[in-house]
Amino acid sequence: MPCASNQFFQHKCTTWMVLFEKRERMHGYEKTREGREEGEGKSWEEKKWNEKAKG
Repeated sequence: MPCASNQFFQHKCTTWMVLFEKRERMHGYEKTREGREEGEGKSWEEKKWNEKAKG
């Protein structure tokens, strides 16, 4: 979904991104720019689950 399709969606998308960033920091998980692109679409929980599945 393109964030900038219109004002309403742009606002919603921005709000969601801010909340998502806050939640990630709360969990102590900060992504670098590279990591953000690499793991795009994967939540912190998904990453944790993948780690558990591996080891």
